[in-house]
Amino acid sequence: MITIDRTAREFEYVVYDAEDDELLKTYDNQEDITVQWTGTTTQVTLNADTTNEFSSTLARTLFGASKTYIADYFEFHSGSEHTINGERLDLELQVYHTPTGDTDDDSADSVDVDEDFLGGAIAVLFSSNEDEVTADLTSAEIDIIDTFF
Repeated sequence: MITIDRTAREFEYVVYDAEDDELLKTYDNQEDITVQWTGTTTQVTLNADTTNEFSSTLARTLFGASKTYIADYFEFHSGSEHTINGERLDLELQVYHTPTGDTDDDSADSVDVDEDFLGGAIAVLFSSNEDEVTADLTSAEIDIIDTFF
């Protein structure tokens, strides 16, 4: 169990087997992008003419959410916004996605899409201290991280 302190309450973080999800991701190399300082972070708006998306069957079956998400922009935070075991790392990348609202009516696991589901975000935390990052990870967890990118 991983404990995350958001409002001083605990919850169990469930890890699903990769075989349970048909996770697909496509992120194209970018040209003609917009990079701007927002006053608090550096934001990079992705080129809408390229394919930058992920799809997950678990998003649909577990949460009633859209299956496919389009990446709109990403941000960097020097000093992570999120923590691991209460500690901030050196850098955080956050990629923000909006749902496509796909219906997938011909699928056996078809469900009504929750239109109130606003989006999905992926956060990746970086540390310059290799021992700090890999000390508590199993080789299977490191493989998951390495194959994600």
